[in-house]
Amino acid sequence: MKRTPGKLAPAFTVSQQYVGLSAARPVRAQLGDKADAVAPHDHTFYEISVIHEGAATHQTELFEAPVRHGSVLVIPPGKVHAIVDGAKLRGTNVYYLTESLLSGLGQLWEQESLVSLFLADSLFPRSDHAKPFQFDLSAREYEAARIDLEDMRQEWNASKPSVLYMETCFLKLLILLSRSYARQSPQEIGFRFGRPIWLAIKSIEATMLRSQSLSVAQIARELNLSAHHFTRLFREATGWTPTEYFQMRRVHHACKMLLNPDCNISDVAHRLGYSDAAHLSRMFNRYRGMSPREYRRMYVSKPEPPHNPS
Repeated sequence: MKRTPGKLAPAFTVSQQYVGLSAARPVRAQLGDKADAVAPHDHTFYEISVIHEGAATHQTELFEAPVRHGSVLVIPPGKVHAIVDGAKLRGTNVYYLTESLLSGLGQLWEQESLVSLFLADSLFPRSDHAKPFQFDLSAREYEAARIDLEDMRQEWNASKPSVLYMETCFLKLLILLSRSYARQSPQEIGFRFGRPIWLAIKSIEATMLRSQSLSVAQIARELNLSAHHFTRLFREATGWTPTEYFQMRRVHHACKMLLNPDCNISDVAHRLGYSDAAHLSRMFNRYRGMSPREYRRMYVSKPEPPHNPS
């Protein structure tokens, strides 16, 4: 790989209007048309591309590299990339609601590089942890990935898709891809957090799952640090203060619960330890830029998948 000169300006954005994710279809595997080039663009969701045929050059603001059969591209939301100098390049693009994964974050941390590759932007958007990745699959890995991609694509088109089936196929794919990346880049696996930060993240997660209030002073005492020093270290490592990270994780869980149309917003607030629905709405708007009701309208009750973007 080599550095690219300057920044890339997006000519368009792949958004919900084109992707059409929903509570019934939280992950989409979309087979693309053959193309010689794709103009610089960004996305409102993560994009994972698995290349099936052809050859081209992949450009991001961090690197420029050749792509071919078996190449995998991982692009976080808001990052710009482009395909140039291509020859009938074709692949499958995968888009997904990170909310469908983040409620089970504890187990995902245990998978080599999975969170770093596919969830960093949702957890640490203020840091430099979220970045584009590119790597190549072995022949065996590619064949396993191809099967999962096709199963997800077929399920998306079913009249009554199984969310469990789609998410199971998707998790299989993510584990396969993260293992492949870890095999090729063992020095770049995971986040480079020190022990105090890891312990703090686990403590914050446990506090949230118990629907308790966060005590930054208590976590700092457990780490033998002052509250001020602990907060500074946590912000430097993650881009968030401990309190901000805690609030964001509660909103992640609220998103997952709101995808269930039978879950009352007041019940969501109560189960997550908010004082009331208004408190949930204020925090939700702060971290998602919309109200819980707006979020639910965006992703719930979408009976038909959209047409493929042209």
